[in-house]
Amino acid sequence: MFGMFWMNFPYMFNRNTMLDMNRNTVLAIAGVCGTAFIGYCIYFDRKRRSAPDFKQKLKESMIAFYEKYLDKKAEEQQENVFISWHDLL
Repeated sequence: MFGMFWMNFPYMFNRNTMLDMNRNTVLAIAGVCGTAFIGYCIYFDRKRRSAPDFKQKLKESMIAFYEKYLDKKAEEQQENVFISWHDLL
């Protein structure tokens, strides 16, 4: 009986069955990795938000970004207002 198993083993699985098994395995691994990634994101987001100085750092970064934006806008306006003496002739 055991000998019959080994003799028929290569013919037990056809190509389509093997591809379906591989596809299912890949989908399962992708699902596990996706779930782990989402869990990782949630964990570190909660950890970050529960930090005592989170709101202060967020406020400082927003202020720095806005100041940089305003400086860039003022610089662009200065460049637009600049008139060379060639333009006056």
